[in-house]
Amino acid sequence: LQRQHNMAIIFITHDLGVIAQIADYVVVMYLGRVMETGPVDDIFHNPQHPYTKALLESIPTTQSRARTALPTIEGSIPHPFNRPPGCPFAPRCLEFIPGTCDRHTPAMQPVNERQAVSCFLYHQVTEEAGEVTL
Repeated sequence: LQRQHNMAIIFITHDLGVIAQIADYVVVMYLGRVMETGPVDDIFHNPQHPYTKALLESIPTTQSRARTALPTIEGSIPHPFNRPPGCPFAPRCLEFIPGTCDRHTPAMQPVNERQAVSCFLYHQVTEEAGEVTL
């Protein structure tokens, strides 16, 4: 249908297996905010955002040992009407930068020619008068 009519299709799912099979380009979201974008192969084989990395690590593989707990993302998802200040993933992030991630919202930043992330790990951060400069 997409190729026949030269149309784009937006497919929203939590099933990463489906994404891997049908998508060309992926937008990873958390609490309604874009965390990472890029071609499906780049996202699955070279994730850049800590949320994307954690999400992909929680997928069972053929090499996963039977009856072994899969990695999980620590913490709880905040209520959408009571989001934390700063990066929405900050309270659960293993690469959290205190005083930055919990106070400021990162802008999308290219990390290579094909991927972009919303993460301070890829920003030059200096603080002047309470504002973050990139």
